[in-house]
Amino acid sequence: MITCFNPALTISEVEPLFENLKFLDVLKPGAEGAVFKCCSVKDGKEVLLKIYGPDRPIRRTELEISKLLTARSPYLCHLISSGKKSVRSRDCRYLITDYINGTNLADFLNSGEKLNNDQAEKLVLHIAHAVQALWNVKVVHSDIKPDNIILSSTGEFILIDLGVAKHLDAEQITEITVLCFGTNGYLAPEQFTGRKNLTLRADFYAVGITAWQAIVGYHPFGYNQALMKQPLPPFPEGIIIKPNLAGAIRNLSNPVVYRRPVSYAVIAKEIKGDK
Repeated sequence: MITCFNPALTISEVEPLFENLKFLDVLKPGAEGAVFKCCSVKDGKEVLLKIYGPDRPIRRTELEISKLLTARSPYLCHLISSGKKSVRSRDCRYLITDYINGTNLADFLNSGEKLNNDQAEKLVLHIAHAVQALWNVKVVHSDIKPDNIILSSTGEFILIDLGVAKHLDAEQITEITVLCFGTNGYLAPEQFTGRKNLTLRADFYAVGITAWQAIVGYHPFGYNQALMKQPLPPFPEGIIIKPNLAGAIRNLSNPVVYRRPVSYAVIAKEIKGDK
């Protein structure tokens, strides 16, 4: 069983290990490690430090590092450095990435806010671009949901957390953390039933669900995964949405795999109305 840190890591414990960082805050921990907001002592740049629990498979961490280094999208967090430190007398790997000033989309929605049409278009285009970039390096994110998306202070949507990503070039990784990748309410039907040969279309499905939720303010299926074999419900009365955007979201979350878009380019073309 992969464990996080119990009790939770404190700044006083880890600050002496990173002399080049000034620790600013403890952030919400991930399922597999501790997360801190820091700034570089050298240039004052804000960064995010993620320290993985000691029991996380080494190979999975190495793959996450390599994919962050090679995936090319402005809507994925940028890896600055990585390494290994002794924490509580055990070796733990860590990542340092850019810190994204902004709001977690889940927190944004939980506060009662919704996305307007322009913001929703950006959400779909930005996260679909990130999905395509990961697919280009043989990764299916597998856990796209509001919690894993940051709305930056400059209006971009950034996809984060490759914690349960499916690396198609490393199928021999033994997964101890989860039996079913992802989060109920955002799993594509084929993902929920345990299909192994997932493609970026599984991620696109979750982009559509997330976009519908962000526009309307609640989940289209009430997080009931059993209902998600059905097409998306129509947008409720009173929700004004551009036809191209509505059609793109509906196509993204089509329960039939082969009827979903095959690439970011197809999605962008539909939303922008290119002929």
